[in-house]
Amino acid sequence: MAICKTEAIVISRSDYSESSQVLTCFTRDFGRVRVIAKGSRRPRNRMDGPFDLFVHCEIVFYQSRRGTGLHTLAECKVFDNFEMLRRELDLSFAASYLGELISVLCPEMEPNTDVFDLFLKTLQSLPADVATATGVMRFELRLYRLLGYLPEMNNCVSCGKSLKRRRELKYSPLKGGTLCQKCWGEDKDAPVVSAGALSAMRLLADPDAVNASRLKLTRRILGEVRSALDAQVCFLFEGEPRSLDYVQPKLT
Repeated sequence: MAICKTEAIVISRSDYSESSQVLTCFTRDFGRVRVIAKGSRRPRNRMDGPFDLFVHCEIVFYQSRRGTGLHTLAECKVFDNFEMLRRELDLSFAASYLGELISVLCPEMEPNTDVFDLFLKTLQSLPADVATATGVMRFELRLYRLLGYLPEMNNCVSCGKSLKRRRELKYSPLKGGTLCQKCWGEDKDAPVVSAGALSAMRLLADPDAVNASRLKLTRRILGEVRSALDAQVCFLFEGEPRSLDYVQPKLT
């Protein structure tokens, strides 16, 4: 069995027995992996267990013979346990939602260092964001950009016309972007967004926008952006994420 060493963030956990846990981790060098942490629930163990969610650590694991599936954790060194993300309820819900996005959209054993860096930076910055909701939406849009899911937000995806000076638009994940009013019939169920909401989404999606973390959105704009992103994530998941019901009241 190959021995693998990498930086990791725990995104889900479950008890395997009275003494062990199964962890899903998003790693810098191997993407999403599942490992069994034998003995991590014992009072005295060599892996700093039992493991909590969102722990940032360095792990060493024995890769399974198939190369995928359940690997065996050998060592763990904790860098940051992000205690505040578990202590504050809204932060805990937000981090759980981000973890679910990673778990579903990022394939097993397919590394993406840009996504790892985005995830880690977001967990570090969430407690300091002006609004948790804004931090979550910034992560979603930048994650979609990195994974190739970011919809077109500059021109109508149906007729190709510029969306500048358009007051009301429709955000259609089904069509791959935004629709001008003349093309609304292309997706009658798509949520309506204002030009202001679309402008905020462009800013949040831009990795070079240094002021995005301090962006203050009105309640109306926040609700419009959230509705658009809810439609996006439900389209990608082909259903509603498990954590969305808990996140929505905190994010709007």
